[in-house]
Amino acid sequence: MGDRATGWPAQLAAAVVYLAGRDGIDTIFNFDQRDFAVYRSARKRPFQIIPAE
Repeated sequence: MGDRATGWPAQLAAAVVYLAGRDGIDTIFNFDQRDFAVYRSARKRPFQIIPAE
């Protein structure tokens, strides 16, 4: 397991990315756009994050 300060958000993001890839989802609802923008879909493209900045 990761550090308490960084482990939970990283694990949650990894789970969201995995599930999105498994289900073919390219759009994610997330208020933390800046940090989540580094993740890529299974097709190696950035996710469309809503609401847009």
